[in-house]
Amino acid sequence: MDTDALDSDHDHILEGRLIMRISIFSVGSRGDVQPASLLARELLDRGDDVVLGTPDDLVGLPGSLGVPTRPLGFSARALLDSEEGAKWLAAGDMRAFARGVMRFKTERRAGFVEALTEAAEGSDLIVSGVNTMEEASGLAQVGRIPLAGLYYAPRRANPYFPAYPVTTRDLGRTLNRLTYRLVDRSEWRISARYVNLFRAELGLRPVSTSLTSRLRRIPPLEVQAYSSVLVPQLADWSERRPLTGFITPTPVQRRLWGESGHDAELLDWLGSGAPTVYFGFGSMPVKDPQRVIELVSRVAARLGVRALIAAGWSQYGAADERTGGAGTDRVRVVGEVDHGAVLPLCVAAVHHGGAGTTAASVSAGLPTVVASMNFDQPFWGRRLEELGIGALLPYAELTERSLAAALAPLLGPAVVERARAVGRALSAESGVSRAADVLERYASEAAESRRLGL
Repeated sequence: MDTDALDSDHDHILEGRLIMRISIFSVGSRGDVQPASLLARELLDRGDDVVLGTPDDLVGLPGSLGVPTRPLGFSARALLDSEEGAKWLAAGDMRAFARGVMRFKTERRAGFVEALTEAAEGSDLIVSGVNTMEEASGLAQVGRIPLAGLYYAPRRANPYFPAYPVTTRDLGRTLNRLTYRLVDRSEWRISARYVNLFRAELGLRPVSTSLTSRLRRIPPLEVQAYSSVLVPQLADWSERRPLTGFITPTPVQRRLWGESGHDAELLDWLGSGAPTVYFGFGSMPVKDPQRVIELVSRVAARLGVRALIAAGWSQYGAADERTGGAGTDRVRVVGEVDHGAVLPLCVAAVHHGGAGTTAASVSAGLPTVVASMNFDQPFWGRRLEELGIGALLPYAELTERSLAAALAPLLGPAVVERARAVGRALSAESGVSRAADVLERYASEAAESRRLGL
C-alpha cells in the first residue's frame, strides 16, 4: 500500500473503518470549551486524530483528558473579567459585548490566524463553536475542508423560538423567524470589518453578506448539542441540524479536573440539617461576591433552607474554599465541585443558566432558577419556566425579594416531581456519543464524495 498517497488524501483505515483528522475550535468561557473537550475525547477514544484549538487559560480542560490542544494565544478571561466586559454581561448588553469581542479579535488577528491555521492543517473536518464559525468557514474554504458547527442553543431561524438576543417570548411563527434576520444584520454590521481583515490574512476575497447568508448555499452540518427533552419542538428540525443531547462529563472526567464531589466534610454537611439549595454562576463574573453571599444568606433564612455557593470563576476571597475555606451553618462557599455528586443532594438550584449547568441541575432533578446574564442563558431560563420546572430572573434584577419570590414556588412537591421526571429523561441520553456519531458519518460521507469526485 502507498502510505504516502494515503496520507495525502487524509483517509486513514483502522480495523475496517475510516479514521478522520478532526480539528475542533472552541472559544469562549468554560461552558463553551468543556463540551468540546468531552467530544474530542470521545472521538479520540474511537481512534480519530483530533486537535482542539482553545484559549490559553482553558487548555487544562482538554489537556487533563489527554486531548491534544493548540493554545490560541489569548486568555478567555481577559474580556470576561475586564471592567467593561463584566458590566456588559451583567446588564445583558449583548451588542456592546459583541463590539468588544470584535475589537479584541482585531487586535489579535495575526496570531489568531496563525494558531487556527496550524490547528486546521491536514484536517478532514473542522468543527467549530459559534464564536469561531466565521474563522472556521474561511479556513474550510481555503483548504476545501468540510465544516460543522457545534451549538449549545438554537441559532438558526425556526418558527418555535425567537432569536434569544432579541427576546425569549414567543412572538408567533412569522415574527419568531424574522427575529433571526434582525440578529443576523446586527451581527454583520458589527463584525464585517473584522471578517474581511481575517479573510485577507487567508488570501480570500472580501465578502459583503453575513455568514448565515453564505452558508445557505452549501449548508454545513450544525450539531445541536442540547436535548429535545427541553426543546421538543425541534426534535425533528433537520438532518443537517440534529439534536444530540447535552454533552456532559462523567465522574471520572470530573476527578481528572480536580472537581471530585467526594469531599467527606462537604458531603456530611449536605446530608445533615435543613435542605440545601445550590447557587453558582460558573464563568460569569460576579464583581461583588460579598453582596451575593449576604443576599443568598438572607434568602436562605427566609425560606428555611441552606445554601451551597459554588464560586466558579469569581473570587469570593476568604469565603472561598480554595483559599482555606469558610462558611456558616446556613451558607457554605466552595470552589469547583462535581455536579454529579453534589447536585443530587440539593433540593433546588440557582445559577446563570449556561447550557452545561442547566443540563447538570435538571439532570439531577432539581427545580432551577436561572439568574441570567447574557448569551443563551435567558433562553434556557424561559424553557425551564415554560416546562414548569424553573423560573427566569435576570441577574440585573436580583434582589432578596425577587429571588425569594422566584425560588419559593419551586420548592413545592408538584414542581419537584415534574423536575425529577424531566431529569430522568435527560439522564437517559448520551449526547457525546450521538454527537460523535453524526460528525463521523458526516466526515465519512464528505470523504467518499471527494473520492468519487463529486
